[in-house]
Amino acid sequence: MPGMVDAVQPSTWHYIRTPSVARDYDTFFAPSNLFAFDSALLAKWFARPGRLLDLGCGTGRHLVQFAERGFDVTGVDLSESMLEIARTKLARAAVTGTLHHANLLDLTRLFPRQHFDYAACMFSTLGMVAGARNRHRVLSGLRRVLRPGGRFAVHVHNRARNWFSPEGQRFLLSNAVRWGLGRSEWGDKYLRWYRGIDDLFVHVFSRRELEQALTRAGFRIRELVRLNAERDAALPSGLTVDWRANGFICLVEVPSPHDA
Repeated sequence: MPGMVDAVQPSTWHYIRTPSVARDYDTFFAPSNLFAFDSALLAKWFARPGRLLDLGCGTGRHLVQFAERGFDVTGVDLSESMLEIARTKLARAAVTGTLHHANLLDLTRLFPRQHFDYAACMFSTLGMVAGARNRHRVLSGLRRVLRPGGRFAVHVHNRARNWFSPEGQRFLLSNAVRWGLGRSEWGDKYLRWYRGIDDLFVHVFSRRELEQALTRAGFRIRELVRLNAERDAALPSGLTVDWRANGFICLVEVPSPHDA
């Protein structure tokens, strides 16, 4: 098992600090089926207004959606450019929200006495945190700032999906070699020239790895959605459903003290 690594890889810093990535973000992903589908899922799962924390809030697409529904929204992101766009969107929608320029590893420092009703970490933001220990720190920190009964939704990419393309198969082979040499963790992927960023880091998960990470942090799993190829609906059940899933969106909750 590799030792402790920096949670934010150099390529991730480059991505975060490139103003054009933030400026073009909404236009670039406007055709995304996933963005419409995950918004609908969150609206269903987070039905009653409360305090919502958006981890890696980006340009604020979920913040505005929930603020308009009467939620008290808070966003955290490392990109100042993204946060500036989110701030503008909230103002244009005539709603309010609190924005923090901060690392997701610092949640308990940011919110030492605050308890949220809901939290979201969408579009593989958790996968941009390098190192299993660092991802556990994010999840366990979030667990402490959510109230008992609080709900958390998270999206990740599916590692097994890579078997279905030559490029993905090459990634799995190289990842296996690097893992065997102790140079990376199983599932660490580097995207070639993604939006002008070379070797952008993202960790891709198996279903079991995701569920184990969430339960180890103290969450109870309520629902797991396996995305179809177009990422606009859930896959029907079947023997190979985990392999075919084009990512996972998982809903968990913090157990209440009186739960058995």
